[in-house]
Amino acid sequence: MYNNGNERSNVVLLQSSLLLGFWHSDIEEHMQPWYWTGIATSLGHILGLHRDPGVSSYNSSITDRQRSFWRRLWWCCFFRDRWLGLTLGRPLRINLDDCDIPMPSVDDMLFDVGVPQEYSSLSCFPGDMRRSAEYWIILIELSCQLGKIMTVNYQAARSKPSLRELEVIERQLLQSRLPDQYEVGLMPSTRFYSNHVHLHYQAMLVTFYRPWGTDAPNELHDSAKKDWQHRMRLRADAAASRTNEILDALVQDDLLGFAGPMTPPLLVPAMQAHLLHCKTGDPLSKRVRLNKLEMCMLVMEELQKTYTAASIYRAVFTKALQMIFPGYSAPVAPFSSTANAAAAAPTPASVNGPVNSPMGADVPAYTQGQINEGDFVVGDGNLMDALMDEASIFNFWETWNQI
Repeated sequence: MYNNGNERSNVVLLQSSLLLGFWHSDIEEHMQPWYWTGIATSLGHILGLHRDPGVSSYNSSITDRQRSFWRRLWWCCFFRDRWLGLTLGRPLRINLDDCDIPMPSVDDMLFDVGVPQEYSSLSCFPGDMRRSAEYWIILIELSCQLGKIMTVNYQAARSKPSLRELEVIERQLLQSRLPDQYEVGLMPSTRFYSNHVHLHYQAMLVTFYRPWGTDAPNELHDSAKKDWQHRMRLRADAAASRTNEILDALVQDDLLGFAGPMTPPLLVPAMQAHLLHCKTGDPLSKRVRLNKLEMCMLVMEELQKTYTAASIYRAVFTKALQMIFPGYSAPVAPFSSTANAAAAAPTPASVNGPVNSPMGADVPAYTQGQINEGDFVVGDGNLMDALMDEASIFNFWETWNQI
């Protein structure tokens, strides 16, 4: 329907492209999330949504509703650009220096749903929707920080950042506005979204700190580099452990049912950090890290009921653990309905994804029978090498998508 040429509105085509960016077709098909999100971003540029229509002269023919709507569309494109860039290991399409459109506001989010009085009685619009809208604004703010991190840490032709640059980014990260995780009286969906913002934040911290556990700015003296790198590793590990704390809260409050397409890949940075510590240390420290990783994998087991990509992540990390601990098998929740079924423990030989599946986690779809141990061996595309890379989660995503 998108390609039949009957739709003439670029705004409708942009909306459609954003939605299609959450759909995964056949593995050989070129129209994957990166493709659709690229179309949405290009249409946004064509429409001039990245520019403020009221900067040079206020155009009275553009209504407040249109301005609000355009801001929502553009910042949706921006959000997808930043997080797809991370989870697919690809360059950013949107340069904020080219944009002067104002940041979205809560009122922008509620402009349409707040006008008709009858909407307030619909169950799909929770009573604390204003709070949920505020969380989305916070996500956009965090996405701006993510873009800086990816440019400084992972841009292909970058020069090594100075200690001052890294300290500025870190200070901005630590001053980020975040929801109150302990606020009472929120509806279950709003509680989930509050924690989901924190999952984004911890994934971003791991992404920022991890490369500097093995590298250091040039101006640091050799005697100070090891201590600095150690602090960076500790901060990355702390963020990974806080990811586990958030997952524990979601499980205990029975909120995983609200998980969305971005939830599974948000766990991968923490899972990789835990995995690396399974390789070194004394038996007790290895066991502690393995327990943390297995908790994430149990959550993935629950998420795979909705998102097939969670099964693929479990398969990849199971294979990695089998390289460290020969004979290892993935944990299975003992009380799950599929605990005794072979599919409940998705080893690399058993994970399958249906064609045209809403995979939802921004990874390539795999058709029936295409996932097996041969897909993940060390000599086949270096996926395991990238996963075991001490420096970069970005390298893992990039290698993942090259296979």
